Amino acid sequence: MIAVHAGAGYHSTALEAAYKRDLAAACRAGAAALASGGDALAAVTAAIAVLEASAHCNAGRGSNLTLGGTVECDASVMEGDGTFGAVAAAPGIEHPIQAAALLARESRQPLSNGRVRPMMLAGDRAREWALSRSLPAAATPSEAAAMHLTEASQRQWRKYRRIVERSTGAGGASSSRETGGSAGADGSAAEDAEEAAAARLQAKRSRPSGGSGGGGDAAQQHQQQHQQQPSTGDGCLYDTVGCVVLAPGGRVAAGVSSGGIALKTEGRVGEAAIFGAGCWAQEADPGGEPDPAGRQESSGAGQQRQQQQALPAVACSVTGVGERVMRHMLARDCCQAAAAAAAAAATEGDGSPGSAGGAAAGEVPLTDVVAQLLRRTILRGPTPHDCGLLCLRVQPLGSGNASGSSGDSGSGSGIEGGRRQQPETSGQPTEAAAGRLCVAEVAVAHSAQSMAIAHMRCDAAAAAAEAGAAAGKAAGKQAPAVPAPTVHVLRRAADALPVQTYLHGATVRV
Repeated sequence: MIAVHAGAGYHSTALEAAYKRDLAAACRAGAAALASGGDALAAVTAAIAVLEASAHCNAGRGSNLTLGGTVECDASVMEGDGTFGAVAAAPGIEHPIQAAALLARESRQPLSNGRVRPMMLAGDRAREWALSRSLPAAATPSEAAAMHLTEASQRQWRKYRRIVERSTGAGGASSSRETGGSAGADGSAAEDAEEAAAARLQAKRSRPSGGSGGGGDAAQQHQQQHQQQPSTGDGCLYDTVGCVVLAPGGRVAAGVSSGGIALKTEGRVGEAAIFGAGCWAQEADPGGEPDPAGRQESSGAGQQRQQQQALPAVACSVTGVGERVMRHMLARDCCQAAAAAAAAAATEGDGSPGSAGGAAAGEVPLTDVVAQLLRRTILRGPTPHDCGLLCLRVQPLGSGNASGSSGDSGSGSGIEGGRRQQPETSGQPTEAAAGRLCVAEVAVAHSAQSMAIAHMRCDAAAAAAEAGAAAGKAAGKQAPAVPAPTVHVLRRAADALPVQTYLHGATVRV
């Protein structure tokens, strides 16, 4: 199973088809990495690299520009065994996610003389390190300053610079490098009037803050809130892209990549690079470890304490305002809450995680878990509240729970999740070769205007169907259906609940 997102914020309806193409391509790239023998980390890297190459996503090529008109990217990856790698405020790396993934892999290799390998590199040193590892990157700082710039991002930069300068009266305050033309020189009178009206409207909507801060901080928050409004027209105004993956063998991984908020201060680091904030992954814990002192507890309470230690595999990728997300270590907390909810439900059932009773009795839906987390963290803090969570949870399926039970969950706009399906049987490998049956759930919760997501089965059954399709095509026979990505741009109505949710569940072999 693979799931990807292209951020939570505002997604233009005019570009919806482009978002969907990019997300579907990302799913297929991740699935292809698994099919060729890659691990969960390879699949996450391949999927996010597709989104980094798109001009429609705020990562890599499509990144927002800093106040000085350049691109500085954050990215990180994490595998379920705790392996982590990140780059922060890094210019001039073609695919920041590849650098983060290579840092993660190298962190497993010991160095001589007791030295410790880094798991995060920042700034231009990250670019130099990427070059030293033969990753695609700019050869010089001047080349790095021009990398990833697009006509759309420069147009947006000039537009927001004018808004900020008008609202603060700062004129050329702070960094004043102008990449791609002088600010305001190419704006028509109609465009200037529209921007001024939008700025006045947003100023009226903004609530006064009780904290102290300079004019620059207030201007940045004003711009950040304004950029989510549909009146901007360009549409691709949202944050971090990300991915979660379930690989053969039950391994999980997660990743994020971001250009950060528009007009951010140079050197600013967002949640996409921070351990526990932007992404998190943890393997299943079977629990029930023996007492280290050799004592035995025969009471029901003692047995229950052991059973509560059994946890499912979980992975999460977060999108939102980094300064809000980092305060709550949101990705880690999401995974821990999702795992704890499943463990509690198993204990309240017949006491064996993954059994028919434990999987159903008293279980809190995964969408409720992630939505509640948003409500008690991001929505209780200062504005802006735009945030999204993409969570994958994987639990072994007991023999008594092999039927295709419903896994639907309605969203705020009427979108429904998929069904928990029976595993494919046509052309499927044997039980021993295919692995064990698991229930994989993909849940989304967001508090923005919209969030773009996609998911795709790529387990052993799906791989068998794909192989059967190729063989059937070569033989001129009708081939079994190959699973295709499911893609949505979830749009939350203005009068809807503050959090929109989506759930997809499927029975898979890993």
